[in-house]
Amino acid sequence: MNDPSQPTPATNAYRITPVADQHVAESARMILAAAAHAGRRRAIVLGAGKCQEIPLAELTAQFKHVLLVDLDRAALDEGLASAALAHESRRKIDVVIADLTGLTDALTRRWREAIAGSPDPHDAIERFSAVADKAQPAMLGTNEYEPFDLLIASCLLSQLHAPAAGRAEQIFVQRFPADIADLRSAPRWVTSLEALARRIETGFMAWLPTLVAPGGRIYVSETVQVCLTELAPDGAWQTAGSYRMTKSLDLADYVDARYKIEERGRWSWVQAVPQPGQSGKLFEVQALTLSVNP
Repeated sequence: MNDPSQPTPATNAYRITPVADQHVAESARMILAAAAHAGRRRAIVLGAGKCQEIPLAELTAQFKHVLLVDLDRAALDEGLASAALAHESRRKIDVVIADLTGLTDALTRRWREAIAGSPDPHDAIERFSAVADKAQPAMLGTNEYEPFDLLIASCLLSQLHAPAAGRAEQIFVQRFPADIADLRSAPRWVTSLEALARRIETGFMAWLPTLVAPGGRIYVSETVQVCLTELAPDGAWQTAGSYRMTKSLDLADYVDARYKIEERGRWSWVQAVPQPGQSGKLFEVQALTLSVNP
């Protein structure tokens, strides 16, 4: 994504040169490049979702077994249907429906218990935040699986806490429907949720090496920042600014001495093109291919 230039005086918006969507093509390129340096037995896709940027046909051609893991069965089913795989390719794919963080159900129970005793929304926000403060991730157990030659985690890191955050809002709005905006904007809740997200991210990156076979590869990508775009009068794009989605604007900051960076990538993901009267959405994606140090 282009860095914003100076704000335009009339709208106080930053101008952006329109860009092409590179997400599917660049994701597939880097994933298949990582696969070329890995073994040919087993691949796993964590947070697979609809698999829009995952080259399933090519992966099933190269690997004997591909495991897709996600919490959303409907999204996985849609992705598999859209891939239109041949019968032999589909037979190589297994699906596991699971919460990678091991947190969502436990937090759901605790938030329900917390709100049951809340006399008002402000007390509920404090109780919700206190529950989040104590939560620690317990990453999905994979002892039943052999190590994987290729691990793919595409645009997952910043979304790991999202299922739990969504459950919190559902529980809150059932009791205090008129006050959901107060929860979303409460500094206490925002701070607690961000700290929880960072703990989950740290636990996730520490967990990945345990899944990978010697000589294997890990592909990690992330939307490090996003902006809503509007059409300028001259047809250019403009935005009020970008929002950081990760702990820093460099995905490599998540990588420690356990890893070696084999390849880096960076591209634009135009999730929606701005139209007259309709906002667009533009992500900056960064990607890393990693090996695990002995």
